[in-house]
Amino acid sequence: YSMLMFLEDCKIGQKYEVPSILITKEDIIDFAKRYDNIPLHTDEEYAQTTRFKKIIASGMMSLLVIWGKFQEQDILGDCLIAGKCFSTEWFVPVFAGDILRGEVEIIETYPRNRYNGILKTKMTVYNHKNEIVLINFTEAVVKRKNTGDTCPDSTK
Repeated sequence: YSMLMFLEDCKIGQKYEVPSILITKEDIIDFAKRYDNIPLHTDEEYAQTTRFKKIIASGMMSLLVIWGKFQEQDILGDCLIAGKCFSTEWFVPVFAGDILRGEVEIIETYPRNRYNGILKTKMTVYNHKNEIVLINFTEAVVKRKNTGDTCPDSTK
């Protein structure tokens, strides 16, 4: 569902739940072979010699599976101009069979010029044990209201 939110519509403290997703061994290996091809993510025999004792998901995979689910909600719609930057800290590994879910909170907004501003969010990803897997901070460039520039379908 698209809400088409301008910067001024974004309220600090506003939260969005991100649906859960099951992480499979196949997902871990497929992602790693394409984007993070190291033995810890792809070689079960090697992984048994590590402190984890089995393959773990790439940290980027742990971030992107929940990020993708959040983007499906299309909160900002066409008012989103671009990503600006992000930082992520990982806390616990993700294994095959883990179920991840997320929560995204608006933590800061500020105008950048008369046309757009910065929206800062905090995404917390949890596993099925309710442990924090990672925390991500993202800044995005978002359209402002009353600039003469409208978001498509902003009358919905």
